[in-house]
Amino acid sequence: MIYLSIIATIVSFFAFLGLVFTMILGTSLWGIKKVYKSFN
Repeated sequence: MIYLSIIATIVSFFAFLGLVFTMILGTSLWGIKKVYKSFN
């Protein structure tokens, strides 16, 4: 049971990291698009 909880913690941690990375990537892409549109 301890082994399962460790796996669950690692999986949730990586899911959280993926979510944060996606949010940062999405925000930066949105910012780049905004800057690109303002130059055109």
